[in-house]
Amino acid sequence: MQEIIDFVEYYSNQQFEGEEGSKELEFATRCNGDVGAEEYSQFDLDDANQVALRVFDKFKDLVDTYSVDTCDEWVSLIITLK
Repeated sequence: MQEIIDFVEYYSNQQFEGEEGSKELEFATRCNGDVGAEEYSQFDLDDANQVALRVFDKFKDLVDTYSVDTCDEWVSLIITLK
């Protein structure tokens, strides 16, 4: 699991949030979002989708599913482990 966290944080501006040992890894960023307007950045959204595909490809034996979501200026990447 730590290898996946390190991989995402290396290739993305997403930061890990959540509990170690959980079957869900949650990453989030608002690095390029507009906090005042509460709008997410298309760059952050595209980045999360690209990293999700890289993680799924590299760790296909460990990763069950992933999802990318937005809320206000935040973009979240959730990876569910097998």
